[in-house]
Amino acid sequence: MTYFESDSAYRDRQTERRRMPKTVMIVEDNELNMKLFHDLLDAHGYRTLQTRNGLDALKFAREHRPNLILMDIQLP
Repeated sequence: MTYFESDSAYRDRQTERRRMPKTVMIVEDNELNMKLFHDLLDAHGYRTLQTRNGLDALKFAREHRPNLILMDIQLP
């Protein structure tokens, strides 16, 4: 394998990563806030996971490995 081929493969992987939508997990118990976050992120091309409680958030985070977690700081 030549250096040029390695560089090309690297660029292909980088391009593929950019095409894949980033995943944001939203943890919010207020329905209106949940919809606002979802609609805003969806409009910008993000994939969202949604849950309303912290225990499910832990399970989802382990299963789906989101790129970012937006979490309400006043969850019960």
